Amino acid sequence: MTPRRVLLRGMFRGMLAGLVAARRPLPGQNSSTVKPLFEQDLTDPFQGWVVTAAEVSYPPGVTSARHKHSGFVLGYVLEGPYRFQVDGGPEMVLQTGQVFHEPLGAIHAVSGAANATGPARILAVVVGEKGRPTTSPA
Repeated sequence: MTPRRVLLRGMFRGMLAGLVAARRPLPGQNSSTVKPLFEQDLTDPFQGWVVTAAEVSYPPGVTSARHKHSGFVLGYVLEGPYRFQVDGGPEMVLQTGQVFHEPLGAIHAVSGAANATGPARILAVVVGEKGRPTTSPA
């Protein structure tokens, strides 16, 4: 692997490390996990912005803490059902194959597995300002 790829991979992993409640669970701990998939700086007219993609997995019944992102989010439910609520809107349960959006600056109040007996997995694509944490507490 080239030094540039090693550096970029390390930077991307560092950005994702800031995800709220998105870490590998320790033995006996229930939390979501994040698998980095992609990162790309954008060009004009979006200079200074970056797109990142990650697979987020939730064990049965697990939800993440309230959080917000550095930009807008497009999400795709890989495995559901998935609980979702953003910016005080209604809580929804999305099924496998459904798509969701989080506007710029929105607070993601509920994110997790809707089923106590089965997991949920999403693909989260964040388009946000370069150099800011991808996710921060709300």
